[in-house]
This record gives sequence, C-alpha cells and structure tokens, in this order.
Amino acid sequence: MNSSFETFFKQLKISIIGGTGGMGRIFVRSLKDITNVMICSRDLKKAKSVAKQIGENIESGLLEDCYNSDIVVVSVPLENIIEICSRVIKIMKKGSLLIDLSSVKSGFINKLEIPDSIEYLSAHFLFGPQGDFSGENIILIPVKGKQWIPKIKYLFEKLGSNVFIISNSEHDIKMSKIQSLFHFTILCMVIAMAKSNIEPNFYTRSFKMMIPNIKNLLINLDVIFEIQKNNPFSQKQRKFFAELVNEISNLDHKEFEKLVRKSLENLKI
Repeated sequence: MNSSFETFFKQLKISIIGGTGGMGRIFVRSLKDITNVMICSRDLKKAKSVAKQIGENIESGLLEDCYNSDIVVVSVPLENIIEICSRVIKIMKKGSLLIDLSSVKSGFINKLEIPDSIEYLSAHFLFGPQGDFSGENIILIPVKGKQWIPKIKYLFEKLGSNVFIISNSEHDIKMSKIQSLFHFTILCMVIAMAKSNIEPNFYTRSFKMMIPNIKNLLINLDVIFEIQKNNPFSQKQRKFFAELVNEISNLDHKEFEKLVRKSLENLKI
C-alpha cells in the first residue's frame, strides 16, 4: 500500500453492522490494521465480545453509533437489509458511504430512498466466511454517487481481490448462472445420494474426497436457500437444469461422451 492510501484510510472510521457474523468478521479482521473499525450490533454485549476476540483497538457499539462513520457496511441477512439500511441512512453524516454485502440485489436496492447527502455502493463477496480477500472475486454495483468507487475498488484490490464493477440487473442474471445453478445441482446430488441409501462402506475415494467440499458449501445453507428464493432468475436456471438433465439422460453413450468432452473443453477444465 502506498503512503497516500494508508494516510487516507487511517483517517477514516468504518462501522460494520453485522460485524459479529461470518462475513462481517472477515471485514473486521482485514481492515483493523488499515483503518478505524467499529462493530455495530443490536446486541452490544455480543459486539464487544467479538471485538475483543478479533483484536485490540476495535470499537463496538449499537446501530445508532454509526452516525459519525465515513463508511457504513451492512452485512445482515437479506430479510433484514431494507430495515437496517433504512434506519442507518437517516443518521449517516454528509459525504459518507453506505455499502451492503447482500448476495441478491433485486427487490431491495431500488426500494431504498438514499438521501442526496450520502453515496451508496452495493457489494457482493464471491466467497464465504471461511475465506479471506486474497485471490477472491468481488463485485461492486454503483447505486448512488461515484466519488467513493475508485477508493473502495483500490482498497479491495490492495487486499488481494479481483474487483469487477457491473450493474444491478447484470449481477442477478450472472449470479443465477453460477450461484443459483451451481448450488441447485449440488443440492440435487445430495438429495439423490440420500435417496439411494448408499452405505459409507461403499464410498469411493473420489466421493470421499468430495464430501468435505460439500460440507464446506453447506455451512452456508441458509444463504444458499436465500439466493434460491430471492434471486428472480433462480427458477429459470432450475428449469434449464431439469430440462438439460432430461435431455442428456436420453443420449446414447457415444453422444453423451462427446457432449461431456466438448463441455470440459469449453470450460477449460
């Protein structure tokens, strides 16, 4: 990080609402040595406990204590995001930035009445609470204002992330093709394997190697269900998958092998 960057962020205060949760903690751990961080929560006791666990010089407070922060990050479940954002935008100071970390953007971004005095940037971290910023992809969606965008992009890039800026509508379409579809296929496989009643004694090595990856994914099962439910393009992808499986199941072996090899080539796997 260059000196101007360090100086700029050292002077800032960033409040993370939901900083006691998995994604919020990643943010706190990554930023605590770069800027001034405060964990905000409805449960002050829990906020203080998490702040103490993560490290020194981390403030804690209630939601209302974010009023003097330069950046307010909202990392809460989608069902609560409109309520929380609507509360904090009323008290945020002039020139500050609101960032949400929701996995689905449709249905709430346009419902928020952001005052002209602040900017709003919606973000999506394409990794779970078990990871960190290094080598991961982040999507930024400018909603209101442009002054903060280059600064936030630079921040995430310096933390080691690949940052992409797209529109709200682009986000949910693209995410339905990777998150909704991918999660749905995994869940279908889990259901199929369970219904098959295969005994663990007969698990192959490759299947046993896959189990930890499935478990790691399903740690975030509530988020996966949230995406399936709230992304307006999820149903289209589920229908696409069901129709594709039906089509593939009727191929002869030669056609099936040809399709698989061509698909692997296209995916560069």
